[in-house]
Amino acid sequence: MQQHYTISTEEINKLSLDSILIQSPYCIVREQESQFLIYNTHTDEMHLVAPLGNYIYQLCNGINSIDDICHGFFQQEKNNAKVNPLNDSILNYFESMLQRGLVKKICYD
Repeated sequence: MQQHYTISTEEINKLSLDSILIQSPYCIVREQESQFLIYNTHTDEMHLVAPLGNYIYQLCNGINSIDDICHGFFQQEKNNAKVNPLNDSILNYFESMLQRGLVKKICYD
């Protein structure tokens, strides 16, 4: 019997800049012509992502926080300008990956 799990809206809304995400052990990444295919063996779903999306996915390693990842991008893009990543599409991407089971939110005690 295949187990399915869902992430509640409340859990997604709990993402913060301090949240740390790690890739699901059920996911396999394959490079395609101009995109990357992420196959979730647990849910039997395939997701095509752009190279930047795959790069962000690879940074979800259980060490980098969302703030670490966002700060690196925004520092390069905006040259130290004040940007709130919570209002940017990158946080939506993290939420989408979490909702689809591509990453898991981890907590350290």
